[in-house]
Amino acid sequence: SVQAPNSAPAESYRSLRTSIQFVGIQRAPRIIQVTSAHAGEGKTATVSNLGVALARSGQRTVLVDCDLRRGRLHTFFDLKNDVGFTSLYLDEETVATAATPIADVKNLSVVPCGPIPPNPSEILSDKRTGEVLATLLETCDVVLVDCPPVLPVSDPAALSVWVEATILVVSSGVTRKQDVQRAVEILLQGDAPLVGTVLNNVRPQDEYAYASSYYHD
Repeated sequence: SVQAPNSAPAESYRSLRTSIQFVGIQRAPRIIQVTSAHAGEGKTATVSNLGVALARSGQRTVLVDCDLRRGRLHTFFDLKNDVGFTSLYLDEETVATAATPIADVKNLSVVPCGPIPPNPSEILSDKRTGEVLATLLETCDVVLVDCPPVLPVSDPAALSVWVEATILVVSSGVTRKQDVQRAVEILLQGDAPLVGTVLNNVRPQDEYAYASSYYHD
C-alpha cells in the first residue's frame, strides 16, 4: 500500500526522491527503471511510493507497468488492467485513455501493463517501447517504469536501452548477497544505466524503511 504522507516510510521515499534528483550531473534522470533480483522484493511498492513522493513535490509523474508477465501496479491503486502499456505499444489507445490520473494524488497518473503479451522481452527491446516512453514523457516531468526482476528473465536488460536510470530494489533479510551481485553484473553487462540500489523492509526500529547506495562514474 502507499504510505501515509507523514509516516516514516513516506519520509524515506522523499529522501530517495531527493537522492535521485542529484544523480545526474547536468539534470536529473526523467525515465527511471525500477527492478529487483527476484519477484517479491518490493519493486512495485517502491515505484508506487516513490511516484507519490515525486508527485507531491510538484513533479508531474507517470508510473508505467512494464512487467508484462506479472504486472501488479494497478492493484496498488485499485485500477482495472484491461488497457495499459501494451495497448499503447499496439497503438490501440492514446496516452489520454491509457493513463489514469490518481484522484487523491495531484500530478500522478498510472499506466497499467494492460493485456499480457506472449513475447515480453521482444516487446521491451523493440524501438516501439522507446517511442511509447518518449511519448509519455511529453506529458510529464518523470516516468517511473516497473519491470520484471533481473535474474529470472532478460526483460530488464532489454528495457534498459530506453531509460536514463536504473534502480535495483533489495529486500532486507530476503535477497541473498550473491543474487544482488549477479543482478548488478547482468545489468552492467547490458549497459543498463544503473545508478544505485534501494534496501527496503528494514527493521522497524531503524529510523527509515529504506537505505540507498549509488554508483558513480
